[in-house]
Amino acid sequence: MRLLNGDTSPPTDEGLLELLLTYGIPRRDVQPLAKTLLSRFGNLDQVLAYTVQLNSERVVRRLGNLGSILGLAPKGM
Repeated sequence: MRLLNGDTSPPTDEGLLELLLTYGIPRRDVQPLAKTLLSRFGNLDQVLAYTVQLNSERVVRRLGNLGSILGLAPKGM
């Protein structure tokens, strides 16, 4: 919408995170969640890195022993 209004400034971390969140949480105001995530993690890169870490840990848990055998288990698991 900003671009349509003539605003060509680069998007903020908050704006990009809101856009990404709307794909996963449709028809809801995601701005408060975006603000909370950014205040907790600091920036969009850290939010995304944490998300990737969580997803990889879930995959490894689902693999069970096979993940350990293949050396896929994260340190400390």
